[in-house]
Amino acid sequence: MHFVILNLTVIAAVLPIAQINLPASKLAAAEAEKPRQSIEELIETLGAADYVMREYAERELEKYGYEAFEPLRVAQDHDDIEIRYRVERLLHNLRGKLILGKFGETMLKDYQSKLPTVRSAIIDELGLITLEKAVPILCRLARFEESELLSKQAALVIMNEQLPPDTEETFATLITDSVQASTRTATDWLRVYAQSLSKPAGTVDKWDAISQSESAKFNQASETTSESILHDMVLVHVTMLVRAERVDDALALADGRLKEPEDILELVEMFLENKTWNALEKQIAKHQDLFDSDRFFAYRKAEMLRLEKPTTQNERAKQPTSAKSAHSASSVFGCRLRPTRIT
Repeated sequence: MHFVILNLTVIAAVLPIAQINLPASKLAAAEAEKPRQSIEELIETLGAADYVMREYAERELEKYGYEAFEPLRVAQDHDDIEIRYRVERLLHNLRGKLILGKFGETMLKDYQSKLPTVRSAIIDELGLITLEKAVPILCRLARFEESELLSKQAALVIMNEQLPPDTEETFATLITDSVQASTRTATDWLRVYAQSLSKPAGTVDKWDAISQSESAKFNQASETTSESILHDMVLVHVTMLVRAERVDDALALADGRLKEPEDILELVEMFLENKTWNALEKQIAKHQDLFDSDRFFAYRKAEMLRLEKPTTQNERAKQPTSAKSAHSASSVFGCRLRPTRIT
């Protein structure tokens, strides 16, 4: 017995520690040298017969982080029920981290655990903060939000906001960098929108296709769209036609889809932003009763006259109060009047 202990002591003194732990060292070396499995291979391993392999694949996919998100989203419809179950669990955990972002925002704390109606309200609130801060957050929501409706809502909040002057290129780059390689419908919209900021005429056909596709989904009672999503998409489409100097096409589309007073007022706001005077004059002629009876419409008409045909100080002094207050009224009421909501 003493002999055995003595020999072990001698061996421990002579051999390197790494050799005493040879099996563990070899295992570690093998793991280090083993090429990392692809995301697609790991997704298939989620359905392996061996429970240990399934757990291993799930842990490895978590390490990939945002790189795994798109392949996992595609795998939600996998034929294997075990893979679908684990994919859903991974997506849920990833969404919480990816939506919160690198630094996190107070507004998005515990976002994933909230009801869809609450998440919708949060998205609307993001439209009220500065665009420089809101755009990256809304792009993350367009990419990672579980609900297709809310993903589209986040994109529409961006596209229906007025950009500060001479910032189109900056925001186009910010949006493109933020959506990255996402293949969701909402991020496809945002990429086209980013292109439109520099070349509006070159994206008219794309907006036609997007609008037609969304209308078809709505007519088929698809769960991936809603009346409010379609409504705000029409507003975006009309705006893009105006920027591409296709004013008659824009008015034709608006006349067929946007008929409520609040819709008309949003159109008037957009025409004012783009200084599309002929379109404004047509709206005033068509809805004269609204411009005569409603103070919000009267403010817009007065502002159009002020911007289109500047007046002298003496002439301005003779104008009615509504005209003198036009600029302040626009700053107060110039925001979007009805945020996109799930219906």
